[in-house]
Amino acid sequence: MTDQPETTTEATPDAAPITTPTEPAPQNTTPDADLTKLQTELATLKKEHEATSAKYERAQADLSKFRTRADEVQTAKSQAEQETEARKQLEERLANLEKDRDAASKNARDAMLRLALYKPLDGDDARIKTALLLAEQEGLIAEDDSINTSALLEKYPFLKPEAAPPASIPGARSETPKSLTRDSIAHMSPEDYAKNREAIHQAMREGRIT
Repeated sequence: MTDQPETTTEATPDAAPITTPTEPAPQNTTPDADLTKLQTELATLKKEHEATSAKYERAQADLSKFRTRADEVQTAKSQAEQETEARKQLEERLANLEKDRDAASKNARDAMLRLALYKPLDGDDARIKTALLLAEQEGLIAEDDSINTSALLEKYPFLKPEAAPPASIPGARSETPKSLTRDSIAHMSPEDYAKNREAIHQAMREGRIT
């Protein structure tokens, strides 16, 4: 009998236990449960839809208000432009009326002054025109538009009606002074004034009388 080699079993390290995966237990559903779930989802969707619709309506209302406000702004802008144009036209009209008023006032003043000089100067239109120019330049017209006629005739005696110009002599030449001044005109004789009347009037209109 032969000896059999003795076998020994060596201990192996502890190994992790092997687990077999288990399948989830099937869920048992019923038609009623499915219906309830669908109803719940439908209610949730309905609420979300209502909330979205409310937001949309508010947005539409805000947009409508904005458009209304924009229309009001545009209308106000148009009215402002129309009012500006109307005001401009009124200002222009007022300026024209003021010009007309000033012109009418000046014409009335001139007529009154001419009337004041009509009798003292025996209605001589040329003398009246000259007298008015000289009275203005000499400051002989008061604030109430009265003329110091006596002072005017005293300083410029050639304006007096009795200082009649001599009859013109055919072929005679009148010489115009090189410079005309208030003093030179004041010291003119009626004859010299008559000879230089047109030149004097022209110089007065041009403002060359010093």
